[in-house]
Amino acid sequence: MAATLNPFKRDPLRYVLFGLFILGTRLPFFLHGYGVDSDAWGVALTAKFIAESGQYSVSRFPGYPFQELVLSLLYKGGPFLFNLVTALMSVAGVIFFALTLRKLRFKYIFLAGTTLAFVPTIFINSTISMDYIWAFAFLMASMYFIIINKPIVAGIMLGLAIGCRITSGAMLLPYAIMLLRSDYSGKNMVKEFLFIVSALVMGGLCFLPVYLKYGTSFFTYYDVPYPSIPKVLYKFTFDVWGVLGFFGLCCSVLMLFAPTKHKVRQYLFPRRVNINYVLPWLIAIDLYIISFIVLPMESGYLIPLIPFVILIFGKYLYDKAFVFFAWTIILSPFVGGISAIDREDAPKPAQFEKKYLEIGGERLAFDPFTGPLITYQLRKESGQAFVEEVIQSADTLKINAIIVSGKWYNQVILQWKEPAKSFARFAPYIMHDELHDAFDRGCKVYYLPQAEVFNHLKAGFNLDEDGAIPFVKTPHAKD
Repeated sequence: MAATLNPFKRDPLRYVLFGLFILGTRLPFFLHGYGVDSDAWGVALTAKFIAESGQYSVSRFPGYPFQELVLSLLYKGGPFLFNLVTALMSVAGVIFFALTLRKLRFKYIFLAGTTLAFVPTIFINSTISMDYIWAFAFLMASMYFIIINKPIVAGIMLGLAIGCRITSGAMLLPYAIMLLRSDYSGKNMVKEFLFIVSALVMGGLCFLPVYLKYGTSFFTYYDVPYPSIPKVLYKFTFDVWGVLGFFGLCCSVLMLFAPTKHKVRQYLFPRRVNINYVLPWLIAIDLYIISFIVLPMESGYLIPLIPFVILIFGKYLYDKAFVFFAWTIILSPFVGGISAIDREDAPKPAQFEKKYLEIGGERLAFDPFTGPLITYQLRKESGQAFVEEVIQSADTLKINAIIVSGKWYNQVILQWKEPAKSFARFAPYIMHDELHDAFDRGCKVYYLPQAEVFNHLKAGFNLDEDGAIPFVKTPHAKD
């Protein structure tokens, strides 16, 4: 009985088995390439370029050098190996989170760890080749070493997180407060100094190849239009937590403020986990919410705040309420999927195409029996089938042609085995002068779905108005 009530004793086997369980949940979802996002394919394309040329290049600005350089050593392993490494990083992040909970004497360590692992945006991004989970893993490692008072190691881990995603630097402030705790002695000031310096030095070393290649101009990002408010709200809510998970999150927020007569022993953290921890957790949440509002492109941007939301609920929800919250999150990847039905990577068949809601100019369908995780896999499958159709069509061209590919470029170019005599050339976008020069040479200019939007953003003109024509008509394309 004593063993069951004491979850804090050292037992490495339990953590190894827990890690294997988390990895096992990821393994079935590595199929159909590097991911839906073209940036995931861009990472693979950049890794290939670095490996073959021996020169560093960013997959996109401001650069994600640690991940890009590590994957350049593994590029021949293809999508399975890339996705496996990302899954292993997610396991490491969840294990460090669980170890942090053990040090803080949290009662339901593995339930909270499983909850973190099953948040839909974390689950999905741990099966593809994006950088979000890499940064997440090092952030969780840094927090663990903060808790056990290892400031230099914590700083190195945070520096590696910065090397994966520069926005990880936002955690300098919350982690510095956690390290300080309530002791403002000179000894703790030294720890603060060691932590901050080691983080900045490691982050700087990671970005040294970027600086040597691009100078200070690397510190930028691709300028894209601000999404509509409905899309921002969708990414902030359902795209992160899933439908069921967001329902559980809202109910849990209400339970935080609901009057309760439950005794202290029914809460999950001991009293010593006080404001010196809670304040940094709240600051971390606020920083990433503000960052997302400024640039709300992907739900993956919010991954760093998710562990701290779980920690806040672990601190203030009584035990049964936390269990309710946890199970809504754990089940969320598998029920209640929402997907756009007018995209080429829409799940096929679009089972609920006649029952849709239009948000931000896009038709979204809801499937209660296919959760966001499965929906994402179906999107990968549909996107890959579309790209294969494009490549097959390009191989049959008998006239010189430029195919403006937009967001599909990375995925197409990474898989296209150009024949000895090819009439087709793929381009991410085309400038106005290049377009008319191609016409003068008797060259056809085609564009893939949504490439006209990307081209207008990069080159400032509409392809269809200047004589370019659609390359592939798909069942999901609008008339």
